[in-house]
Amino acid sequence: MGWKEVAFEKGEQYPKKRRFGITFSKSIEFECYFDKSCLYDPTQFPKEDWQDINKLIGFSTTYYHHKQSGRFGWRPSLKNPDKIELVTYSYNSGKRDNSDSNVVANVYPEEKFWGKITDYESHYLYEIKKSDPKYGTIRITDTDYKEKDWFFFHYILNPYFGGNNPTPHNMKLYIKPKVLLYF
Repeated sequence: MGWKEVAFEKGEQYPKKRRFGITFSKSIEFECYFDKSCLYDPTQFPKEDWQDINKLIGFSTTYYHHKQSGRFGWRPSLKNPDKIELVTYSYNSGKRDNSDSNVVANVYPEEKFWGKITDYESHYLYEIKKSDPKYGTIRITDTDYKEKDWFFFHYILNPYFGGNNPTPHNMKLYIKPKVLLYF
């Protein structure tokens, strides 16, 4: 499978092309890189939104993604404005689990990285590896016990910009899924 362009237009939160996808796998694996257009100044938004996380990819392990899901997110770094932070987060039992909202890596625009989320029924395992060989694979396990999954499939959570703020300008990122995700 090849690279899929994800393009956000200024003032939008959803990408131009939105598709629904499911997988029967207990994990999703992908490669990704951000265009330099994904850099922006978070201080242009209200201070309480400076740490908002933009969803990169994830999957829901029950009927509603705000009930049970694991996700990778991203945001510009406040400390290093030329880098993008990669973040993990999940929803467990309908509550956003911030105990695992970890910045797992920082990447530059155009720097490729690999990621994987695995559903182990009781928790999610997040893995990330940058293309630079001096960095090993980073593994993060969410800390809270998650509810039992009721479905034999997972639906894919596609990219989304922001919490409540729309994109300040046009942006592009690129994802290469390792399983058929129907982007």
